[in-house]
Amino acid sequence: GIQQANAIDGIRIAGASEAVTVRNNILSGNNQSGIRVASASSKRILIEGNKIGINQADASVPNLQNGIWLIRSATVVNNTIQANGAY
Repeated sequence: GIQQANAIDGIRIAGASEAVTVRNNILSGNNQSGIRVASASSKRILIEGNKIGINQADASVPNLQNGIWLIRSATVVNNTIQANGAY
């Protein structure tokens, strides 16, 4: 598929999101975070099996801020996270 970084986050979960699964994505080179859960009212968020801060070939392509940034708790399992920026 096409690889393109985003101006903000790779994936942002906002508002009263419920029962969201983020699985098997490549999230790298974004200007902010790879994944951001940006709402305290989000519930039952699962983040699983993602490559964050690296590309498909496992080369470093950092997000400029966080790999994963959580305001609300989430279940985070079996992700590969490396080489992210300031945080």
